[in-house]
Amino acid sequence: MQIRIEDFSGIIPKKSARLLGQSNATSAISTELYSGELRGLKSPTFVRSVGATAYRAYSASIQQASPSLDYTDEWVIFDDNSIDFFRGPNINDEHQRYYWAGNGTDPKVVQGEDLITFGGDIDSAPTFLWGIPNPQGEPSVTPPSYDFNDPVEVRSYTYTFINDWDEESAPVEPSDPETGHADPVTGGDWVVSNIDTSYGIGGSWSSLKAVRIYRTITGSTGNADFRFVAEIPIATLIASSGQYYDGIPSTRVTLNETLTSTYYEPPPGVLSGDPYTLDGLVQLPNGFFAGFIGSDVYFSEPYLPYAWPRKYRKSVGSRIIGLGVYSSGLVVCTDSNPKVLTGAHPEAMTMIDLDQAEPCLSRRSIVSTSNGVVYASPNGLVKATESGAGVVSTELISRKEWQTLYRPSQMQGAINGQGYIGIYSASKGMIIGPDVGNGAMVDIGNVSYIRTIQTNEHDGEVFIIRNGGLYQWNVTSAKPLPFLWESKTFETKVPVNFAAFKVKWEINNEVQTGQETIDSVPYNSAVFAAGPIHTYNQFTFNTSGPVPIKVPRSSLTAEQFYPDIIKMPLGGSDLIGPRTISLDGGVRITVMARKKNQVEFTKVYQRLVTDEEQHHLPSTFKADLWRVRIESSNDVYSFVMGETGKELVNV
Repeated sequence: MQIRIEDFSGIIPKKSARLLGQSNATSAISTELYSGELRGLKSPTFVRSVGATAYRAYSASIQQASPSLDYTDEWVIFDDNSIDFFRGPNINDEHQRYYWAGNGTDPKVVQGEDLITFGGDIDSAPTFLWGIPNPQGEPSVTPPSYDFNDPVEVRSYTYTFINDWDEESAPVEPSDPETGHADPVTGGDWVVSNIDTSYGIGGSWSSLKAVRIYRTITGSTGNADFRFVAEIPIATLIASSGQYYDGIPSTRVTLNETLTSTYYEPPPGVLSGDPYTLDGLVQLPNGFFAGFIGSDVYFSEPYLPYAWPRKYRKSVGSRIIGLGVYSSGLVVCTDSNPKVLTGAHPEAMTMIDLDQAEPCLSRRSIVSTSNGVVYASPNGLVKATESGAGVVSTELISRKEWQTLYRPSQMQGAINGQGYIGIYSASKGMIIGPDVGNGAMVDIGNVSYIRTIQTNEHDGEVFIIRNGGLYQWNVTSAKPLPFLWESKTFETKVPVNFAAFKVKWEINNEVQTGQETIDSVPYNSAVFAAGPIHTYNQFTFNTSGPVPIKVPRSSLTAEQFYPDIIKMPLGGSDLIGPRTISLDGGVRITVMARKKNQVEFTKVYQRLVTDEEQHHLPSTFKADLWRVRIESSNDVYSFVMGETGKELVNV
């Protein structure tokens, strides 16, 4: 009898270990299986230091000024995990502005040239509040001295602010209608006064450059259009004490453009007068942003990111966890069923309320793809489109296993050619995708202190932040991590004694030699900070209150995403020692077996194999349930085990 394993595949936790396919695994950690071989995921590639408190890292591609016109990539780092950061959709944006928002942070904007000057340091670069506030002072109007032979006009005036970026605010409340006689040629001087020359609210906004005057041209203000009259520099208005003399006849003004910024407002922010700030932000293909607060979705004007008309707001009726984008659709992930908003313009967005009760458990698990939005729900990994929401992991893992093994409420996701990459602790994760392992999934291990993972919007690459550094995920040219692959449970009709095995493999030229040490200093520092250390019960004690309070290890994750890689702390305390991972120049084979009346598998044989020759197993052990474990950083093609050495002669 032979056990032959080729075309290696991943795990299917939903299935019994005995009922798995011949090449499926009960454990597949840090393996790449798209080729059918066992290969190790690549070690994360260090990009730059980001600091111990960093949570998000975004790449900004900025064109330098003439004459070089070269592009510079700057990394922008945030300590707040709720921050979303995007290049603006402004047309011909000479300032190359980037925008960001997050829970508790007033939305802001920065110019690309300032990011270059300050090396991406968002705390040092000049930043501005996002948008432009509208004026507060209602204008007063004094009609001219008139000739009763001139036509009668009823006019109302309003005005808007213009900042240094030529962004236009909403208008102030219009003046009361005033009646006067205006010469059809000269117009006469209508005096508009009480014009604001500064913002009426505090905060670092883009500098105020000018005021635009608008007026009605009809005899009634009932349905009158406000048409452009003039743009007055702020310095000129200050010199005239906030007054403007309008002598332009209506025959000319009637040809000017109408006021279009009536409903413009900055994005929701405390400094702009709102009770809350945007909790999150996404960018849609048609040139506008979408953000959310509570159960409401807000939209900006297409290609005018500074303008967020509140009339575009949509309420979805459930608490919003996060947003995702596919094609031109916006998926609203909530604490109940997802909603989909579709439309080419914010004013025409139609909401589809999906029937499937698939609540989103983690905002950072939400990943946008071209054919749907994927996120973690209590039932598994969900993909949502306007056609519905379905659990894409249902064939691989049950609801119970998903919740107990993969911690969906802590899931953080990203996506690239591998598929969906989910991280649910500082050292553990999983990958699900069509090319991961013949339709199965694999686990992630042998990487420590992962704090966050995200897909870079600029180039589609995946990056992680770990231990104060930014790393690129699974770079092709990087060295492979050690992997572990453990087979299904093979069952024989009667107890047998397998006599020999062969493993076929090829050395990976990029294999690391020696050992990798996982640093325990950040974790131990946090334990010390929690309070005096007691070396029993695996608890620390915090004496900040009148009575010492036990602080379990799990509660220390508020400030840092701590690893769960250590099985036994030092001396029974919460302190941990450095852990090393052996990176061998061969293939470690472990053969395990148990009889049907036994509970645990027994290790029958373990050896570091450095060739493709036949290797003999002990002859004193018979069993009817067998497994094989393969560990290496090299590429493994096949494993064959037989009852006699003769069976392997032609293998």
